[in-house]
Amino acid sequence: MSDLVRPILEDLAARMQFQAEAESIGQAFVRLKRESRIDQLTGLLRRESFAEDVRDRLSDSRRGTIVVIDLNDFKRVNDTLGHAEGDRIIARVGAILTTCLRAYDVAARFGGDEFALFLPGLVQQSKVSSVLDRLQMHMLDDAEISSHDISFSWGTSVLVAAHDLNKALQAADLEMIRQKAERHRRATFMHQVHR
Repeated sequence: MSDLVRPILEDLAARMQFQAEAESIGQAFVRLKRESRIDQLTGLLRRESFAEDVRDRLSDSRRGTIVVIDLNDFKRVNDTLGHAEGDRIIARVGAILTTCLRAYDVAARFGGDEFALFLPGLVQQSKVSSVLDRLQMHMLDDAEISSHDISFSWGTSVLVAAHDLNKALQAADLEMIRQKAERHRRATFMHQVHR
C-alpha cells in the first residue's frame, strides 16, 4: 500500500468507526427514551408520558373520556402476601388493560395501584360504562386477580381540550374517590346488618 493511499484508508476507517458509534449511540438514545416512557412492570405508559399521548389522540378525535382507576383493597395483598405478589397482580392488570382496550386508547400506570385511561371518541356514559364493565369482567375472569378478591373503582370525566387535561383528571379522581367511599359505606352497612 502506498504512503499516499494509507492516510486515506485510515481516515475512511476512522469515519466508518465514528459513524457506527454514532448509530449505536442513537439507537441507545431511542431505546432509553422509549424505556423512560414505559412502566417496566406493566408495559403501560408512565404518568409523565400520558399527557403527551392524550394530546396526540385528542387532536385526532376532538374529545374523549378520561378514566381514573384504583384497585380496591390492594394494600391487603401487599401486606399479607408481599410486594412480589402485588407486583404480579399489577402486571396482570396492565396486561388486561392492554388486551381489552382499542389500539388507539391510551393507558398509563399512574403509580402504585392507580391507572389512567383516555378513550378517544367515547363520551357517552353508556359506552364508557360498557368498556369499564368489560375490563371488570376480564379482571374477575382472571384467576390470579380474582383469587385475591380484587376489583376496581373508577371515575370518569369528558375531555374536550388538551389544556383541560389536569382538570379532567382531577374530576375523574374525585368521582373515583366518591365511588370508593360509597362502596365502603355499603360494605360497612351490610356488615352491620349481618351481625
